[in-house]
Amino acid sequence: MISSVRGTVLHVAGGGAVIEVGGVGMWVALTPDHALGLRVGSEAFVHTALIVREDDLSLYGFASREQLELFDLLRSVSGVGPKSALGVLAQLSPDEIARAVAEEDDAPSGGCRASGPRPRSSSRCRSPASSSLPPPFAPGPLSSPPMRMSWQPL
Repeated sequence: MISSVRGTVLHVAGGGAVIEVGGVGMWVALTPDHALGLRVGSEAFVHTALIVREDDLSLYGFASREQLELFDLLRSVSGVGPKSALGVLAQLSPDEIARAVAEEDDAPSGGCRASGPRPRSSSRCRSPASSSLPPPFAPGPLSSPPMRMSWQPL
């Protein structure tokens, strides 16, 4: 498993960056905000998740350990793959995701859609995730009223 990458940024695009590590350029999928915050020629450090499929090895990168843990939690939901999980993280902060799960807010359920005409039930996204939120994301008393989030399906 590749748990982090540190190296020189060779190329940046909206969906990721090429980071050179030991002479090897690695494409790391990132949220658009994270990718656009990197500069070609500068050093970058990202926490990563290596997703192994039969025909593909994909590396997903995150600015913080908490984003990586939330990515793994989102992927544990039936029907949510790595691209959908990264899309949710691109749209919502970890606190907003925890709040939506705790309040059973259907707005972010677009991240739980599978490709095809039938959307997945948002309850499939809520149920497993709400009971397994790690402490930094665990719902607690909110100091401000809950906010409704605008969400566009991926």
